[in-house]
Amino acid sequence: MLTPGSRYTNILKIDIPEDLIYKMMEKESADKDVYLVNSNFNIISSTDRNSIGLGIDTVPSLKNILPKLYSANEFASEENGKNVYFISRIGKKGNKEIFSPCWLISVVSAQPLLVQIREITRVGLLVCILVALLDIVLIFLFSSGITKRLNKLVKAMEKVKDGRFNIPVDCEGNDEISLLSRSLKNMLNRIETLINEVYTFRLKIKDLELKAKEAEIRSLQSQINPHFLYNTLTSIKSSVLKKKDYETADIIVSFARLIRKSSDWRSDFVPLKNEMELVEDYLKIQKFRHRNKLDYKICIDPDYYSVSVPKFTLQPVVENAVYHGIEPGKGAGFIIIYSELCDTGLKIIVKDNGVGMDENTYMQIKKNLENWSELSGQENIGMLNVQQRLKLNYGQEYGLSVYSKPGEGTTVVICIPLIEQ
Repeated sequence: MLTPGSRYTNILKIDIPEDLIYKMMEKESADKDVYLVNSNFNIISSTDRNSIGLGIDTVPSLKNILPKLYSANEFASEENGKNVYFISRIGKKGNKEIFSPCWLISVVSAQPLLVQIREITRVGLLVCILVALLDIVLIFLFSSGITKRLNKLVKAMEKVKDGRFNIPVDCEGNDEISLLSRSLKNMLNRIETLINEVYTFRLKIKDLELKAKEAEIRSLQSQINPHFLYNTLTSIKSSVLKKKDYETADIIVSFARLIRKSSDWRSDFVPLKNEMELVEDYLKIQKFRHRNKLDYKICIDPDYYSVSVPKFTLQPVVENAVYHGIEPGKGAGFIIIYSELCDTGLKIIVKDNGVGMDENTYMQIKKNLENWSELSGQENIGMLNVQQRLKLNYGQEYGLSVYSKPGEGTTVVICIPLIEQ
């Protein structure tokens, strides 16, 4: 009924049969009692058919629920550990009343719920224990695998400490331990390579030192009783001068100086000037022997006379030019010796116009000079001896180079550093 000042302008009245509500509640009432309570707190429908029409304060199971009906729209409450109440308010949306309030109350016995909760708790606890045990097993297996691999790596390192580098290292996998193992293996391979290189280098140095001693001994052995020859030649010179044969006397002086200088091994190095004087004495003697068949010219810049050279470096080269270039020829022979600067030092060139070398001889001499460190014995005499001493004293960028063609003569280039005596 509408009255003046009422806040309702329209009223919609819907009649719902109680048995229809009951059937709906009955479907959801397994193991629980359901009550529909109106705004007067009377039960208007229930799965407990005997409680319909009663006030909720007269129903034992609902006696203490009345103070809680206005506390929230939906909530659950438990009383004395016996029952659990699920209360839902109908007719209110937010803070707005849509129609007269009523409540849907479900009463569930707490005992079955507690049994289910205990079972769930027990199962959950069991699952947690199993998961924890599984984690422990997995961690143990994983850590055991890592520990085993690390122990292998440590044992390998202990072998390295004892000087053993050729040891197997497990490098399978892509994790950090595999990366460390590969790095260790690469390091061991590199160390072993370096050790072999150092060992080979030391052997080579020792071999070169022995070859240097052999070269020096062979050079000394090639000299023929110099003091006896020098004294004898001095006596002959005096006799020749009495007969006023000055040319022969000059040759005897040159020969005597040659013998004296070639026999003096107090020093392994001499100024270039001394070496050129020895060569000039040698060429004077050869020119005297061959008369018109040999002539020579020396064009060494005096600025380089103080440059230090290994003793007896030029004479073997000039001797080869005479015996293998000039003497086999039929015409007049000529030897020129001159100097040139180069990027690495000083070049001394000995050039003749002799018969030259055939292809086989030329290639064999080039091969011998290139493989100077591998040759020994009688092959060390002559130019190869010079090559060995230059390489041993100055390094690989210095030494002898030979250029020759049949009928065009031979050129020998001696490269030395600009080191003053």
